[in-house]
Amino acid sequence: HDLIDLLVLFRDPLIAPAIGNSCASTLGAAFGAASKHLLLTKDSTEIPEGIVKAAMVTSMSPFREPVTLHAVGLGTRGLSKDPYRSFCRLVESGRSNLEWHLQEHSS
Repeated sequence: HDLIDLLVLFRDPLIAPAIGNSCASTLGAAFGAASKHLLLTKDSTEIPEGIVKAAMVTSMSPFREPVTLHAVGLGTRGLSKDPYRSFCRLVESGRSNLEWHLQEHSS
């Protein structure tokens, strides 16, 4: 599956009560934002394509999507160097529906 397929969570079906004299109830599908945890595991001069796609989808979503970006093994202050610094500033800013949380892990 593509990363984009994992960005939406299907919820329990919605059942609407019958209206008027009808005995039938309406069944519908519901979906919402899934909690996302993304891993960044290598220091590079480019942000990985999957993480950029996730940011684009999150910014266009009608939901407030919870996203945590885990930076693993980038060294001390690995996210403080460009291109990561600029990207992190944007996704943490709250602009364009982006309110990501960043966590740095040593290993």
